[in-house]
Amino acid sequence: MQPPPAEDMALPSMEQRQFTLVEIRSATGDFSAENRIGEGGFGEVFKAAIGDGTKLAAVKRLKRPAINERLARQGFAREIEALTQLRHRHIVSLIGYCSEQGEMILVYEYIANGTLEDHLHGPSRNRSPLKWTERLSICVGACRGLDYLHTSCPGNSIIHGDVKSSNILLDENLVAKVSDFGSAKQINADVSERNSSTAEMYSRGYLDPLAAVTGRFTMASDVYSFGVVMLEVVSERRADSRPQNDDLLSIWAVEKFLKGKGCELVASSLSGEISKQCRSCFLGIVERCLQREAEKRPTITEVLALLIKALGLQQERPDPTRWFWQSKVSPKEVIPSGLAQDNVIREDELEHLPAIPLAEFQDITGGFSSKFLIAKRSTGVSLFRGVLKTGQDAAIKRFKKKLLDQEFLAQVSKISRLQHKNVVQPLGYCVNGDQQLLAFEFAPYGSLHDIFHGKNLESSTVVPWLQRIKIAVGAAKGLEYIHENGLIHHSIKSSNILLFDDGNAKISDVSLSIPCPCKPARGHKRYPEQAPCVFLKHEATETPMQREEDIKKVVDDRLGFGRKCSASAVVKMVEVALSCLAKEADSRPDMSTVLIRLERASWETQIYVRKHEQQ
Repeated sequence: MQPPPAEDMALPSMEQRQFTLVEIRSATGDFSAENRIGEGGFGEVFKAAIGDGTKLAAVKRLKRPAINERLARQGFAREIEALTQLRHRHIVSLIGYCSEQGEMILVYEYIANGTLEDHLHGPSRNRSPLKWTERLSICVGACRGLDYLHTSCPGNSIIHGDVKSSNILLDENLVAKVSDFGSAKQINADVSERNSSTAEMYSRGYLDPLAAVTGRFTMASDVYSFGVVMLEVVSERRADSRPQNDDLLSIWAVEKFLKGKGCELVASSLSGEISKQCRSCFLGIVERCLQREAEKRPTITEVLALLIKALGLQQERPDPTRWFWQSKVSPKEVIPSGLAQDNVIREDELEHLPAIPLAEFQDITGGFSSKFLIAKRSTGVSLFRGVLKTGQDAAIKRFKKKLLDQEFLAQVSKISRLQHKNVVQPLGYCVNGDQQLLAFEFAPYGSLHDIFHGKNLESSTVVPWLQRIKIAVGAAKGLEYIHENGLIHHSIKSSNILLFDDGNAKISDVSLSIPCPCKPARGHKRYPEQAPCVFLKHEATETPMQREEDIKKVVDDRLGFGRKCSASAVVKMVEVALSCLAKEADSRPDMSTVLIRLERASWETQIYVRKHEQQ
């Protein structure tokens, strides 16, 4: 990310909206104290209502420095450019900016729950202390965001440069989002570090000691700073606090580790919540991150894997009331289906999904005639197509009644709360006598199975590699979201991946999803056909592939391996597929890891396509 050369620098010509100063003043009440939600050395943050006044945003107004304004404007442009490129659940989203009349203003998505620092060290009124499992999940989320920065851009990596608890935002569900990219640095794959002039501006207590001496920030510097954040989380002490003499928190902690007294770092309020195994694992991560020598620190990807392990160890504690939640640690075995009693709800609680009269369903399907029938499943579910009175094209599922009405409504309620662009959305439902129906958005381009194996498939039709990988990424995003909400889909296959406009893939049949407890039950088999691999021939699942030639043998010949598509990206896709097909469940990655690896392959593909289009 090379900064522009002049004061009135050309800001990145990306997709971000450029706000006028008049719009910003109007949205923030002329930067009123009433709307101010944060301030610091960088400037102030205001809560704002943008657009028609219904969309909330956070407006960051940077200070205009008395000296070295050029450096400040470089950081301003750098943050815009960085956030324009980044799209991730655990990275805060930039909506736009304003640079009129010398102002440096950034407009972000509004994150309702403040910062991790607020929750750890802020006033306790109107806020319950974070439970240990919540803290651990926040660490996992923030680490996923940093891992995305360090690893997801082929040929380039991004050093955040200012990792601290006040730069980790929490949404209404306590999902962590990494923010503040004013110190971010982009580096080439063959260069591990960059000179930095930001050491003097770095937040006290978080600065990598090695960077303080050399002036060079590396990805290992981010790891050190994140280690300090984890130390704050477990000790409930500020990073710049001095528990002993003149030592900062991190130095005090290192001394504790050297004396074998790391357990004394755990806050007394948390000691009863943390399992012994989880405590040992978590403190071990912190100790490794705080190593003075950069080469002794783990990579952020290794930190993520260890945090996921720690979360799994914590969830193994016996607690029959706790369901698996937001951990992104996918269960390793299929569990029995069924509904918890507390999931049984009343129909009047489904306010967010309309109840559609049975007469309307009968009218738009010709009385459920075969003319409107799309498919009939062995489970007794019939699928019809019809146009609702709202004008929406719908796929209508008519269930063979197996559940009590209240249990069916509980399933419908669960499905209706899954709001994601890669999950098929319900449009309405009906419970009437022996009829149980559910309408979903209709997929105009059918399923992934139809594309590769459909009856009307033309032999000459070849789905381009770029489209295939886009489908894979979309499906992975949908499945990751389902897992984050504590559900197992239970029937992942190519016919349940539907395609919409612009090739957007969505996971369907979420009605089969079942809740996942913290410990999986034993005894049910996981069937091989539930792990489809639509890009490979069958022998790909039977023999190890260690050479490019082996991979060529199982990849669709029509893709033009190494000619029409990036060989490296294809290899990455194959490697992801094979890791998912590992015989031992413990050897398979979780969906978030799958998604990260697929996104890397997607980046490589996009670069490859652009490069060859220019030739």
